[in-house]
Amino acid sequence: MAQEAGIHFIHEQWQTALAQAKAQDKLIFVDAYTTWCGPCKWMAKHTFTDEEVGKFYNEHFINVKLDMEKGEGLEFAEKYDVQAYPTLLFLDKDGQVVHIGLGSRPPKEFIQLGQIALDPERRVGELIRAYEQGTRDPDFLRKYALAALDAGLPQAAHVAIEYLNTQEDWLTEENASLILQAIQATRYDQLAQSPLFAFVKDHLDELSQYQDRTELENVLFYGVLFSFPRNKRPDDATLEKAVEAVLPGKGAFFVARNRLYDLMRVQGGKHDERFMQAAIDFMQQYADQADWQLLNTVAWRFYELTDDTQRLQLAHQWASRSVSLDKNYFNMDTLAALYYKLGQKDEAVKCAREAITLAQAHGIDYEGTQELLEKIESEQ
Repeated sequence: MAQEAGIHFIHEQWQTALAQAKAQDKLIFVDAYTTWCGPCKWMAKHTFTDEEVGKFYNEHFINVKLDMEKGEGLEFAEKYDVQAYPTLLFLDKDGQVVHIGLGSRPPKEFIQLGQIALDPERRVGELIRAYEQGTRDPDFLRKYALAALDAGLPQAAHVAIEYLNTQEDWLTEENASLILQAIQATRYDQLAQSPLFAFVKDHLDELSQYQDRTELENVLFYGVLFSFPRNKRPDDATLEKAVEAVLPGKGAFFVARNRLYDLMRVQGGKHDERFMQAAIDFMQQYADQADWQLLNTVAWRFYELTDDTQRLQLAHQWASRSVSLDKNYFNMDTLAALYYKLGQKDEAVKCAREAITLAQAHGIDYEGTQELLEKIESEQ
């Protein structure tokens, strides 16, 4: 038992877990993790130790932790095709997958995931079997599509399209949500060929009533970008023309943003200086079109790369705008770090504490922010 409160795990003993599951007639829950995975660490610290989580999972499951990069975990990862961490797997006593969840989850959501795994009508393994046996009614297809999307299954987008094809009106709020989830789950190099891509292109304004327009536009841009063969990257003029055909008036912005991201990926020495100057030029022209993620990403890179006060103040402006667009853990953490580097420790503490509160509410690892907060408080 890993701890008194929370889930009692069997560590790195898969065969023992199978034997216990057969003896007790229980499902098995497997935390498929790696030692370097931040979200895995967050769940281990904040979700698996929760009292209510422990009561529920200890009663209903045999619980196992397996490191996917050593020992039994290596064979397990290959057998069950584990490619993302954490993967939250639910298996029957014979080792057959009945349900899957991806990514870290706070206690309440994690209990809900377990409840679905216990329900034969909702767990993804049963839905797959029903589909293979020919079930195709609309309610079933929608349920299967949502479960497949949550589990990160490759067939999720296809099933979502099957469901949508049973609907007279794709432009309901529920369908708009499913469209965005499904197209985001589609491989980039297959986006432009998807019927969802054409639908989003032709109904961008209507869909934007229900879903974030920035996310929809990003999908369209990447569909265009990856429609070109990887070994035949288009020049900026060609790419801009192609984007304009799909997103009128946005071609220059997306091409400039793509160039900036390319510069950000090449790091060190003169490359860092080239990136920072390009970022300043980009923000002077396009800051009002940038989404919160771009603003935050660039601001954070400036925090990492420079001690120049003027440049840090620019980064602070971008981070502040990011927060104004969508306040979340990531940009509040960036803002806290920039305040600290600018010598405004009281503001840094305030932002760090708020970032931690946001992280706790959404199941995000905030270890770095906690370290920053403790560092600042030790200096005051």
